[in-house]
Amino acid sequence: MPITFSREDHWVHLPEPGSYPLVVAPTIDRVLLSKLLIDGDSSRNIIFIETLKCMDFNFERLLPCEDPFYGIVPGKGSYPIGRVILPVKFGTQDNYRTKHLTFEVANFKTSYHAILGKLMLAGFMAIPNHTYLVLKMPAPYGILSVYDDVETSYKCDTEAVQLANTLEYMTNATIMLAESKKLDQNQLAIPEADPMPMALQPNPWALQPTHKSRRYCPKDPFPLSRIDQVVDSTITLNPADQDRTAFITPFRIYCYNTLNFGLKNAITTYQKAIQGCLVEQLHKNVEAYVDDVVAKTKDEENFIADLALTFNSLWAY
Repeated sequence: MPITFSREDHWVHLPEPGSYPLVVAPTIDRVLLSKLLIDGDSSRNIIFIETLKCMDFNFERLLPCEDPFYGIVPGKGSYPIGRVILPVKFGTQDNYRTKHLTFEVANFKTSYHAILGKLMLAGFMAIPNHTYLVLKMPAPYGILSVYDDVETSYKCDTEAVQLANTLEYMTNATIMLAESKKLDQNQLAIPEADPMPMALQPNPWALQPTHKSRRYCPKDPFPLSRIDQVVDSTITLNPADQDRTAFITPFRIYCYNTLNFGLKNAITTYQKAIQGCLVEQLHKNVEAYVDDVVAKTKDEENFIADLALTFNSLWAY
C-alpha cells in the first residue's frame, strides 16, 4: 500500500507550518518515551544518559563506540560513552511495528529523550511530514500514522533554544575568565576618574573606540521589534512579476507583493536600490550595505544637518 499525504492529514492548524520539530512517542525497551525527535538529517540514532537512567537501564549492556559526533549541542563535539541495541515499537496493539535499532549513548543535557535519524527511517521505511507533523510507515494491517504532540514539540523546541543560549553564555564566560587570568592585576583594575573640571571632561555620548562606549551603544543595532519583517516589506514588486514568486501551501496558493529577502537576487536588488537612493552621500556622510545604513559626520555641529539630508534622500526615493 503506497504512503500518501493529503488534507485529511492536516489534523492541527499551525501558524507557521514546518517550523515545529517532529516529536513522537514510541516505546523503547518496553518504556514509553514521549519526547523523541525525528531528525532526517542525522546519520545516527542517539539516546542520552539521563533517559537510560529513567528507564532503569543496566549500563553493563553498553558496547564500545569510539566514533565522535557533532551538532547535537551547538558548538560542542564529544565522544559517545558507548552504544546499545534497543527494541523500538510504533503503533498500538492492533497495528504496530517493532525494530531493534542501534543507539549511541551521549552525555548531553537536552530537551529530548532521544534522537531518531535516517537509519530509523530506513529501517521502518517511514516517511516524515513536517508540514502535517505526522510520521507514516507500512504496518501489517495498513499504513501506520504516528502524530506529533504539538504542545510537547513547542516545549522541547523552546527548551532546546534556552539550553543553547545557556551553553553559549557559559562558553563565553569561560573564555573571558581564561583570558583575564593571562592579564596582570594592574590591567584589570578600573582606573579612577581624572580630577579635571567638568568643562574639560569628555562628552560621555561621543562614540570612542573604548570599552566605555559599549554602555551607551548596545550590541544590538536594531532594538525595534519585527525589524526584519519591516525591512522585507519596503520594496514593492512589479505586479507583472508577482506571479513568478508563487508558492503552494497546504491551504492555498500565495505570491509576494513586496520584495522578500528569501527570493533570488533580492539582496543585490536591494543594494542597487539603496545605492541609487544615497548616491550623492555614499562615503561622505553615509555608509550603506543592503539594509544597514549608517549616518556619519565629520563635525558634531553638522550631524543634525547631515542626518536631515539622509532622511530627505530616503523620502525622495
